[in-house]
Amino acid sequence: MKSLCFTAGLMLAVAVSPGCSSPTHRASLSEQRDDLRRQIETGLTDEGLPQPILAFYARRGFAPLWVGERGVTPAGKALLATFALAGAEGLNPADYPSDELVSDVGGPARLEAALTKALVAYLRDRMRSPEGTIYYVDDAVPRREADPQAIMGAVASGVPLEHALAALAPPNALYRQLREALADYRSGRLAISDMRTKARDEGDVERLIILNMQRTRDLPAMSRGRYLIVDTAAARLLMIEDGHIRDQMRIIIGKPEEQTPDMAGEIRFAVLNPYWNLPPDLARKRAARVIEAGPAVLDAERIELLSGWDDSARRLHPADVDWSAVAAGTQTLRMRQLPGERNMMGKMKFMLPNRLGIYLHDTPAKAAFLKADRRLSSGCVRVEDAERLARWLFGGDVPRAGTKPEWRADLPHPVPVYILYLTAFPGGSGLLLRPDIYDRDRQPST
Repeated sequence: MKSLCFTAGLMLAVAVSPGCSSPTHRASLSEQRDDLRRQIETGLTDEGLPQPILAFYARRGFAPLWVGERGVTPAGKALLATFALAGAEGLNPADYPSDELVSDVGGPARLEAALTKALVAYLRDRMRSPEGTIYYVDDAVPRREADPQAIMGAVASGVPLEHALAALAPPNALYRQLREALADYRSGRLAISDMRTKARDEGDVERLIILNMQRTRDLPAMSRGRYLIVDTAAARLLMIEDGHIRDQMRIIIGKPEEQTPDMAGEIRFAVLNPYWNLPPDLARKRAARVIEAGPAVLDAERIELLSGWDDSARRLHPADVDWSAVAAGTQTLRMRQLPGERNMMGKMKFMLPNRLGIYLHDTPAKAAFLKADRRLSSGCVRVEDAERLARWLFGGDVPRAGTKPEWRADLPHPVPVYILYLTAFPGGSGLLLRPDIYDRDRQPST
């Protein structure tokens, strides 16, 4: 009779003990191992683990990694210890197996599958922001990745688990500093500058640190090269080069009802002398003004009317438009402001192709950058000094388009841009808690 018996506590014994069967019915050690491997294969498949993990075990003949003949292996114990310390990464240790739960799993094969599944989840949670935290709109934008199969392969070859985990893609500076702030807060050493206006309960600081860790978790370390951080909570743009802030400027972000989303993309080109296509709400307002004051208001703003949104659209005469229907929103109309000094896009816009229609651009309304509350746009990001940003993006001289409208200038190299909402920001002397201007920090309802 084949049998798998548990010893007390955490030790899971594969060898048959006298209390499990009589000596005449004991299975051979090789038969027990084969039985265990078949059970592991079944358990891994039932858990729905990724194909590379199943392939890893198949190459080993489904020999266990975390569980041995004497119980949990040193590698398995190291894995449990890693799960127990998950709180340092802003994760919940209760989401992963613990010493107390091991004896309740139901056998060494089930334990092997459970620990492997937990490792996959842990690496995902540790390396990636929660789904929907930040939208990656460009596959070329680097992000932190973890390969559970590579970790397990290293452990199987004798590399200690902690060394294998240390070889993972390093966290970015923001996440690393927030992780240090979490440790300092828990030990009572954290200096906090509080700009928030709402009262906080005792555990709110820790929750805010962890929330902002989640928002930065999957950003790459980017210790070399150039990238932009659009910090919407502070309404500032940071130009990062080789891990250091080279320059920064004020920005204008989306209104509370049209918030600038957290996203990651690449600025690939700039458009000089751009048109401005009015969003539907502003088109309705312009239509109401035409009804009130006549089409001269369009000439004053250098707005032309077009029959559609493609390149073949033809120009319309104001007399051909049902202005009441446009003002009521029952009919759409493309209104486009011509390039020029008063164009709302300013002299240039910086394009990161995305389905959300979000990009960075110049603006002629410079006085708005002096306001404390700069939530004024329809979601796009207006930059304080487009010429300065262009010089940095192009690595020197800014291309000139003359009078040609919508002139495209490709960057020498695409530059990643990360639009983030950081309400807990690490500083040189501690942690700055910022106002929750978009009301995204509220405790989720249960």
